[in-house]
Amino acid sequence: MPYDKDGKYYRKPTNSVNKDKKPSGTSSNKPKSKSVGSTSSYKQKETAGYIAIGVFLVAIIGGCAALLNQEYEPKRNPNLEGSVQDFDVCVKKQKRAGLSTDKCWDML
Repeated sequence: MPYDKDGKYYRKPTNSVNKDKKPSGTSSNKPKSKSVGSTSSYKQKETAGYIAIGVFLVAIIGGCAALLNQEYEPKRNPNLEGSVQDFDVCVKKQKRAGLSTDKCWDML
């Protein structure tokens, strides 16, 4: 066991990673050189990204518009007779649209 001049035990430094290899001149702290791509390829990728985002947004907006534009069909009340059911449905549709229910009275 190795001891220093004061008689204290010390451990010999070992390089367990690079055993039997010469130390390389490079350090992990040095910045690596990066190759810079051409600006035209960067602009093509950027344009493709904008197109993809645009298509995605159009699809989302179109889907929401399709859901919101579905025609509203109120539920029929099975306890009412036919003509009264039609009147009830007409009144509900007109009220939902914010229109007058005068035309529904002609059904009765």
